[in-house]
Amino acid sequence: VYSVFQYLPSVDNAAAAFKELARIMRPGAVCFLAANPDPDMRHMRVAQIDTNPNEEARALERRLIDEILWISRADAISMAADAGLEAFARGETPLTNQREFMYGLVAHKPIVGT
Repeated sequence: VYSVFQYLPSVDNAAAAFKELARIMRPGAVCFLAANPDPDMRHMRVAQIDTNPNEEARALERRLIDEILWISRADAISMAADAGLEAFARGETPLTNQREFMYGLVAHKPIVGT
């Protein structure tokens, strides 16, 4: 799942999305949720935006970062756990655009009774 959670309208919607992932995943399945904006790294994105010499582009980018959903790694892991998934956060791959302020989340649906 790539770059989805940041476009959900609220944390409640993100929690519901984790529950839906848990519902559709088979036991033992693993899902990688890529490109999640990390609120602890937001300052890095702001610094990137501020280097743009175009004032109009800077204003647009700042508006965009205010509109997306920034979920901390700890909160994402907690939402996954509440949905019955085991999860851990990791840095983004070098191939991910804007990886400096994003994280990936690996979610696993445990096999029950083994």
